[in-house]
Amino acid sequence: MNVFDSIITGLNEAVDYEKGKISAKKQLLE
Repeated sequence: MNVFDSIITGLNEAVDYEKGKISAKKQLLE
């Protein structure tokens, strides 16, 4: 895996993490 691939993977994981936090907040509000 080159550096570019690892950066993309890291960004995708960060996005998934943020989406998870947002959906968790929505569930708490409902």
